[in-house]
Amino acid sequence: MDDIKTEYHPNSGRPTTVKAFSEFGKQQEAKPKLPCDPEPWRPFKSRSDFEFSELVLDAALNKKQTNRLIQLINRCMKGDDDFTIRNHEEMKQIFKNKNEEEYDFWCHPLWDWALDLIQDCHLAPFFEWDAQKLFKFNGERFIQYFHEPWTGNRFWDAQSSIPKTGKPFGFILYADKTKLSSFGTEMGYPVKDDEAHKGKAGYVDFKRIIWHESFRILMETIQEYSKTGAWVNCGDGETRQLYPFIFILSADYEEQCVMALICGFQGLCPCPICYIPDKELTNVGEGYKLCTAEDSQMKYEEASQSTPTVHEEIMKEAGLQFVKNAFWEIHFSDPHKALSWDRMHSYPHGLGGKHLFPELQSFLSESHIKAKKADDQISSLPRWRGLNHFSSLTSITFSDANKYEDILKMSIFVTHNLISANTSPNGYLLLKCLQSYLNLDMYAALEVHTEITLKDAQQELHRFMRLINKNWSFPKMHTHWHAFLGDIIQKGVTANMSTKPNEKCHGPLKLAYLLMTNFKHVGPQILKIDHWKLVAAFIRDNINELDGLDKDKDGDGDPENELDICTSVFDGTYGQIKLGAEQKKITFQKLETLKSNEIAFNHFRIRFTTFLGEYCQSNNISLPGNKYPSLAPMEYITEYQFLKVSFESFVDWRTATDYLWCNPQFHGRPCYDCVILNKDPEPAVFGRLLLVFTFKIGNESHPFALIHPYKPAGMLCRKDKDLGLIRVRAQPQAQSQFFAARSIIRGAFIIPEFSKPDEYHIVDVVDTDMFLRLQSMYPHLKQL
Repeated sequence: MDDIKTEYHPNSGRPTTVKAFSEFGKQQEAKPKLPCDPEPWRPFKSRSDFEFSELVLDAALNKKQTNRLIQLINRCMKGDDDFTIRNHEEMKQIFKNKNEEEYDFWCHPLWDWALDLIQDCHLAPFFEWDAQKLFKFNGERFIQYFHEPWTGNRFWDAQSSIPKTGKPFGFILYADKTKLSSFGTEMGYPVKDDEAHKGKAGYVDFKRIIWHESFRILMETIQEYSKTGAWVNCGDGETRQLYPFIFILSADYEEQCVMALICGFQGLCPCPICYIPDKELTNVGEGYKLCTAEDSQMKYEEASQSTPTVHEEIMKEAGLQFVKNAFWEIHFSDPHKALSWDRMHSYPHGLGGKHLFPELQSFLSESHIKAKKADDQISSLPRWRGLNHFSSLTSITFSDANKYEDILKMSIFVTHNLISANTSPNGYLLLKCLQSYLNLDMYAALEVHTEITLKDAQQELHRFMRLINKNWSFPKMHTHWHAFLGDIIQKGVTANMSTKPNEKCHGPLKLAYLLMTNFKHVGPQILKIDHWKLVAAFIRDNINELDGLDKDKDGDGDPENELDICTSVFDGTYGQIKLGAEQKKITFQKLETLKSNEIAFNHFRIRFTTFLGEYCQSNNISLPGNKYPSLAPMEYITEYQFLKVSFESFVDWRTATDYLWCNPQFHGRPCYDCVILNKDPEPAVFGRLLLVFTFKIGNESHPFALIHPYKPAGMLCRKDKDLGLIRVRAQPQAQSQFFAARSIIRGAFIIPEFSKPDEYHIVDVVDTDMFLRLQSMYPHLKQL
């Protein structure tokens, strides 16, 4: 049924066949293999020759057009020229780009703005016109130290490069983009991104050209003066010959790449300061040749005289962009030397916040129990002035570098009991890396650096690189070498180079955009508003100056009004204290009744009587009738719940201040801060404030404090040494002690150890003074 019969021609000699319908047509006869010509394009010498001729015929080119095309191909093959067009669309775009385009750049002329400052009599006392090298005698020799910009070598070299009659006038320039609107649809930035071309090599070069042309306009008013100087009548009445130059360029890595015109992270040399290869970013950062404007300009000029392919290779080897740098035209303004390490973007918003902290979160998140405990422990930490408080550690992210900085400081203290060297060697190593990072961050934050602190910072940096031992090949793993090996010595401490104060300028610009523009052509509107604000601020300063003079004449000035709660001032051997938040007077008897449930206040009057006798004897205070003190139950003391302590900073040797509380209800919760107390000739002791009060001896009030003391927790364990922890143990409450309040040196942030209820940790990274102070008290912190 349905079979197919096939009959062949009789002459074919093939027999008739019958096949089932389902099989008919499925079987293909094998095709014979024909001999293959390996060069079917002959008589043409090559396949390309044939395809070219075929194209000529298809395009109907005449003899003249064909010869022109052949000449063009031969010129490129010989290397006399480059052919870079890849397709028809690219050719169309080139023709489109041939049209000249104008871009708006809104700015205040740099020199005009500088003159406003230079000639302001109110600012005159704050200008420093000469470079300085500062030294401090340490008992054996003079140690050089660095703080303000003019104490660095770069300011010294700038003054050496100009005539003796001249004075260097340095600019700190900051650049960064910001979102003017909450939806990010309007950006404050010299060059707007075009989404159609974003990321393309040609467009990146184009953006850099526009950026530098814009900055060239910004700096054109100082270009000539940077070489010849300008005589200016200054605010102090003196006439000086000023030589303007770009002293510091303050920016994040992305903007630094634009300023230096390097290729960035994708380039062969991704550092804007030195020629370290991209494969060696995790190596020790010493020994690499530093970039200079002379080298970059020489490369640019060499590339300018070569073909496009060759010039691309020349610039690529040095990691540079083929764009003329605007800073080359300003004397002593080498962008590679002016570019500076930025602590905020490099550490809390970089290496720490974006790399180490996520690693710690990831590690803790592997165990729900550990994650929960870490969150609970950080939430239970006491508050400390100037330090953010957090309710979570493992499931929190920020856009604010300050919060990253603070949570990183607390991370070790709330995880050390969850990660051990035996059970979690990788996690423990991470904690060691984090502890070394925190040390580096504190060294970077120092308000004054000496030869010694710089040497210590460099040793810590070597330790960190040994510990990290990780292929984190990104520029911020390398650039901090330049901070401790060069920038601080050249330009003073990192605060001089920080983007942090400049980013605060974004706020007023955003408000101006949101509340004072029509959201169309906002550039000139924001510039005008910014100028108005500057004029208003100038006038306000003059009014305040006038009001201040009037107050001085009337004798109404109150230099002690910064805190209304401060009511008493005491000058003593150990600095100045101010007591505030005064409470009603209370008798010894009533106090002991109110505190009857607190062991620390047992026999308060009797114990204070004994202490008072010793206090009066050691301070040569005569008691009424020259009798040993005997205090009646109904005598009064006055409690204070606030204490302001001034002390000499270990960092810059200036007066620093701590604000301490001894308050049962401070913002709805108890707040009893800890302190360091002088106990000469014995070592300083730590303790928690229980009561701050005054007692009258004769007609004079004297300040005292009841302290719950802490003592060292015994021998250092391995974890203490590895993680730089300082453990103390709380004495029994019954062993509370009285101290003269003037023996308080400063406050201390002391938090629970968590694994042992009576032990605590002293936080050394709470501020720079505490960091150096505790290093002097606990040698193991510098012997890690």
